[in-house]
Amino acid sequence: MEAMTIERKSLSIGALLVVVWLFFGLSVVFGIDLYFAVAMSLWTAAFLYALSNIEKRMLFAVFLVAFFTFLLSGHFVYEYFGEPLNYYFNYDFYRHSNVLLSISLICLLLSQMVADYWQNHVRGRAKKRQDSWEEYANREIIRIIRAVSRWGFYLTFPFLVMTVLDKALFVSGSGYAAYYVEYISSVSYPVRLLGSMAPYAFFVFLATMPKKLEALIPLVLYALQGAATLLTARRINFVTVVLFLIFYVMMRQVMGIYGENWISKKTVLLAVIVFPLMLIFLYQFNYTRLGQMEEEGSFLGQLIGFFRQQGISASVIRLEKFYGIYLNPDAPYSFYGIVKWIRTNSIVNLFATFDYGYSYAQNSVAIAVQGNSLAHAMSYMALALNRYQQGFGVGSCYIAELFYDFGIWGVMVGNMVYGAMMSWMNRWLEVKRAGILKLTLLFVVFESFVKAPRWNFDIIVTPFLTLAMWATLALIFGLSHLIYARRRSV
Repeated sequence: MEAMTIERKSLSIGALLVVVWLFFGLSVVFGIDLYFAVAMSLWTAAFLYALSNIEKRMLFAVFLVAFFTFLLSGHFVYEYFGEPLNYYFNYDFYRHSNVLLSISLICLLLSQMVADYWQNHVRGRAKKRQDSWEEYANREIIRIIRAVSRWGFYLTFPFLVMTVLDKALFVSGSGYAAYYVEYISSVSYPVRLLGSMAPYAFFVFLATMPKKLEALIPLVLYALQGAATLLTARRINFVTVVLFLIFYVMMRQVMGIYGENWISKKTVLLAVIVFPLMLIFLYQFNYTRLGQMEEEGSFLGQLIGFFRQQGISASVIRLEKFYGIYLNPDAPYSFYGIVKWIRTNSIVNLFATFDYGYSYAQNSVAIAVQGNSLAHAMSYMALALNRYQQGFGVGSCYIAELFYDFGIWGVMVGNMVYGAMMSWMNRWLEVKRAGILKLTLLFVVFESFVKAPRWNFDIIVTPFLTLAMWATLALIFGLSHLIYARRRSV
């Protein structure tokens, strides 16, 4: 049996190598840039590896989709369809971005494989009692947490909608770009706090593995809230909600709890039809939110246009190299979120006061030059000053941050941390390792991994510094255990 397993594993790795070399060879034959062909081949290998055991690599697969969309797709449509590339500069800069993308993908794949081996052959040797998901979901304490978190979500959801609508009204009156420089919430702090608790209550509820019918209303409400964020003219929140819902539905289908079928043939057919239409909508939405005329084009042309728009994050890697000598040498760009939390956290400020000379609330020359936000620094340097101060920007990229702060070794180590963390957290979806807190934290950090290719490196850490999350978990788990203890004492 072990020999057969080794043989199948070797065959799987061999098949991966054949596909990758075939893809690489054809790309070079058809005149695709050598360095991009390497990056694209490595992404293909990593994605096929993720699909080969989707149950244990689902988080990795979704991350790779985000990696392609935000980092590779701009290069892809440039190479294969002749689309213009933002901030190309010259070939040396283009090669530099492809080299860093390739190194990132190698390290992501290797760390994922090593972590998988560790989980399967080292840690997996310990024999543990294997409960079923039905046993997990039907434990009395889990059923109580399910009820408490569901009602917690229902009670806080209206406040979440209020905060979204407040932003939408501002954008409607002042414009999309003004949101980043002028927006001040007109909603009171208690309302904002209650609204920020709603997603965490939702994640706790989903972590209890409710039946499909029981989960329907919360899932629909969460989807509607995601759609409502489009009224703020921001696409990223809507996209992350859609990806999370896809992730959860796929996860439940794979788990097969209660014998329920979450993905039918009709669902797959509907997704095939809706998905490209959604991409075209998001492509056109980019012009609508800026008050510009929508570009005319064919169906395929608009799909290509979507990836040209989204693939701009790879440009930050070239921008960092181009403007690197002008950046703040003392700024830890990779840890923007942690530094911001330390400087602005009300509890920390009780013991220490920081005078850093700028505000985190809006675009300004001070935060771009003195701060540790690569997004602000690159936007200030790459765009005209008046456009930056009006609220426009180019975003960030965790690879560019790691390279500036730590060089090639930083890119390697940072991606290895990402790959290993995704493998480790994905294993929480196994029954013998599942726990209500673990599953909730996995759902919380999901959005961070999706955003990371166009965000800060430490985005996978900052969710754990959120007071609203820990307050929500403490309230739900505390109340649930009080109810549980009371029932047990009767």
